[in-house]
Amino acid sequence: MRLLHRSSGLDLVLGVGLVGEQVAEAARRLPGARLLSDETIPTNWEDLSLDAATARLRELAPARVRLFWCAGKAGFGADVAQCDGELRRFETVLRWAERVEVPLEFHLASSAGGLHEGQLLVSSPHEVTTARPYAKLKLAQEQALHASTLTARFVYRLSSVYGVPAPSRRLGLISTLVLNALRHRSTLITAHASTQRDFVAAADVGRFMAAGENPQGLHYLVSGTPLSIWALQLAVERSLLRPVSVVYSVRKDNVESTSFLPSLRPAHWDASSVESNLPRIAQAAQSLVSE
Repeated sequence: MRLLHRSSGLDLVLGVGLVGEQVAEAARRLPGARLLSDETIPTNWEDLSLDAATARLRELAPARVRLFWCAGKAGFGADVAQCDGELRRFETVLRWAERVEVPLEFHLASSAGGLHEGQLLVSSPHEVTTARPYAKLKLAQEQALHASTLTARFVYRLSSVYGVPAPSRRLGLISTLVLNALRHRSTLITAHASTQRDFVAAADVGRFMAAGENPQGLHYLVSGTPLSIWALQLAVERSLLRPVSVVYSVRKDNVESTSFLPSLRPAHWDASSVESNLPRIAQAAQSLVSE
């Protein structure tokens, strides 16, 4: 986990993946609050202990704490056992947060794509689906947070998050398309060419979550302008100025389209387009290819 001690308080970011990294980076750059320390606390997720975090809280005695849950290895296709284990770890952290003796905000990164799989033009947060264990996990996390004794609770339902590729990081569809095109390889697609997805940049998500300007409650961080797999392929081709080869698998386990109405987005949420971010993704991918 990352621990950022600023003059205005302490930020704890659990999870060092795509979203967690960008939340920590955005929190580190917040204006008007001098950064006093930035440290990483080793965390064993298989045997979760928060003793080190407790000790640092006692040493630093912050005026307030913001805790960002961006952790988790369970992905869209995770099984019941994986999701149950992740829920137990989340509940361990939640119980710890309830015992912290300073004002604490809990910020949860949830999943719009998981909770609305197969729904088009989603306009309400209430019509969720929990067919997959992953969706049940995210809803259970939200419900556990809502039922907790914490008074400052923030939930962010994210659509398909993408960012620049990096070593040892799980690749999403966009980074995979770019990397494989640069390596002159095909990308295996387990959906249809017409399948629609709503994509949001991790950097945009990180800035919004860390800003400290959001009201409590539920926020949908979605673009509201979905792309089909075919349209995404063409966008990558235009950016790279080369063909992008794809192979559509006969085994399709993630074929449903999911889209959201722009009216679901927070008023001050600024979602950049995939096309505007492709050059930066390509630059990072090129450095990996050259290694």
